[in-house]
Amino acid sequence: IVGVLAIIDRMEGGAAAFAQRGYPFSSLLTIRDFGIEPPGE
Repeated sequence: IVGVLAIIDRMEGGAAAFAQRGYPFSSLLTIRDFGIEPPGE
């Protein structure tokens, strides 16, 4: 695996989970781009 590319990052911990395993993570958009705040914030 070279890295992980998501279309939308839901900001629910997935990026951190991939980073913990050593996989670079990128997303094109986040839920904030749609005016939605991440859970717990």
